[in-house]
Amino acid sequence: MKKRTLLIIVAVIPLIFFLDNCETPVGLEDVSGIEGTIIFNGSWPSGITAAAPVVFDSTFGTLIALGDPVIRDTTDEVFSEYSYFIQLSPGDYCLITLGLSGIEPAYFAANVETYMEDANNGGILPLEFLENPLDTIESNWEPFTVTEKEITTFDKEVNFTGIQGNIFFDVDEWPEDITAVTTVVFDKKYPVGEMLAYGMPIESGVSSSYYFLQLNSGEYYKTIFGLQDVEPAFFVANLDSFLEMSSKPFVDLLYDGYFDVSWRPDTVITGEIITINDTIIFD
Repeated sequence: MKKRTLLIIVAVIPLIFFLDNCETPVGLEDVSGIEGTIIFNGSWPSGITAAAPVVFDSTFGTLIALGDPVIRDTTDEVFSEYSYFIQLSPGDYCLITLGLSGIEPAYFAANVETYMEDANNGGILPLEFLENPLDTIESNWEPFTVTEKEITTFDKEVNFTGIQGNIFFDVDEWPEDITAVTTVVFDKKYPVGEMLAYGMPIESGVSSSYYFLQLNSGEYYKTIFGLQDVEPAFFVANLDSFLEMSSKPFVDLLYDGYFDVSWRPDTVITGEIITINDTIIFD
């Protein structure tokens, strides 16, 4: 798993998401940019309230611009289509669709300064991958090029397939060493399997949290990791390095004795989002 695919949570910290149009990139001459149609296939995940096309540089390391938000269509959740245009200077870029998770867009916009402050102090913005899971984002990525005085056409499809659910924490006091938890998906049972996707880190101290992980069709193994004595944003930004360490700063809450629970694989079928409810009880 490439490190640059995992930097997105940190890279989007300066993103003023779901506000008015972002500032036009400087140095534009006449009109150049990208336009197209995003088609959403399948039912919107219950926790995703809006989505937007976001442009990064060709290395997927720097945020460049974002399009207008697509508010979840509550009247027709099976199918929706959205046309976008983003003005850009000539150059090479990448485009991805991000979703806002668990928060109404208007509320997020009204409190964006608070979210930004929290993010700068190690918190995580409530944004989710929508186009591809982490195991395929590299192979499915299609960079695009904008030339001078030309509009590049780039159509996208977002297929809502994966798992979603709610985690309930039945706990009077969180363990002092757990700074955050996150839902993690492997191709085989941990610790043998390879990490394929993970949900937005959940700060310690909450009573419940919604999660959504986009996955292709197949069989996967899901667990819940607790992050130990490390700030969530720092961990995400340096995940490759942490995974190479012999002593990793996380614990499998379903597997390492934090509580007794049967552990099962989840099967994901194309076009179907499986809802799973998990209860966590700390000893």
